[in-house]
Parts: sequence; structure tokens; C-alpha cells
Amino acid sequence: MDLVLSICKRANEMITDQHRLFRDANDPVIYVEKKREEYYSVFQKHIHGATSAAIFGENICQKLKEPIEQSVYKKTARNLTDEIRSNCESLKGNRSKMEKHILKTLAEQEDFDKYMDYIHNPRDHFKSFIRNEVSRYITDKFSVSVLPKMKENIKFLQQKIMKAAHGSTEHVQ
Repeated sequence: MDLVLSICKRANEMITDQHRLFRDANDPVIYVEKKREEYYSVFQKHIHGATSAAIFGENICQKLKEPIEQSVYKKTARNLTDEIRSNCESLKGNRSKMEKHILKTLAEQEDFDKYMDYIHNPRDHFKSFIRNEVSRYITDKFSVSVLPKMKENIKFLQQKIMKAAHGSTEHVQ
């Protein structure tokens, strides 16, 4: 009996969640509420005399802003990962080399509590060590390495967007 009740309860929760998602995706009132700010912004610009093309262009730019930022961050992170793996001595190589660097760092710090933490929680200590090394590398090399990579990725995306815009403009004409 308990098993049947448990299964029914789970099914009820799952169906309720699916119904809520379906309603949010297909209910016109909820859709209009989500788009209210966007429609109001378009209306204001139209009242102030902006052309349809200008309004359309601004809407496209607003829609593309966040995905472009995320794309730049992800591509820069991938590039930096490769660079850090090849240039950062403590993260270059295999696990035993990294462990040697961790032990060397612990010996230099002369902090017995951190050493005990390393013994009891090696996985957490490895994560912390990697995070600290990456943060230090990014901080030290920001203007030399990180910023130019971000600018390069932005320029690349800008060229792709401009090419797509010109292509779609020619297609429409």
C-alpha cells in the first residue's frame, strides 16, 4: 500500500510540474506578461519617431547581448585552459607532478592544519589548489593574456554577426 501511495505521489508531482511548464509555455496571458517590457519599449520608441528598422535593430542587439557575452566567456575560458595547462608549471603534467607541487607548497607555508586537511580531504585540497593556481595565473596575466583573448573573441563574433547581417540583408533585397 505504501509503495502505491509513493508512486502516486511521485506521479502527481511530475504531472503537476509538467502541467505548470506547459501552461507557462502556452498560456497567452503569461506570454504577454513576460513580453510586456519589450512591447512597451517598442511602443515608446515608435511614439518618439524611431523607424521600424532602428527598433528592430535595437531589439536584435538586446537579444544577442547575453548569448554573445556567454560565448566570449566560454571561448576565452577554453583558450585559457589550454594556455594554463601548458604554461603553469604546477598544473602541467600528470597527477603525481601536481601532488609534488602541492606538497612543496604545503612545506613552504609551514601550516600543519592545511597538511592535515590535505591528508583527510585530498580531493577538496586538490580542487582548492587548482582554483588558487588558476586565479593567481589569471590575475598575474590578465592584461597580457586574458584581455587580448577576450578582445580577439569579441572581434571574431563581431565579424560573424556582421557577415550574417549582410548576408540576410542581401537575401531580403
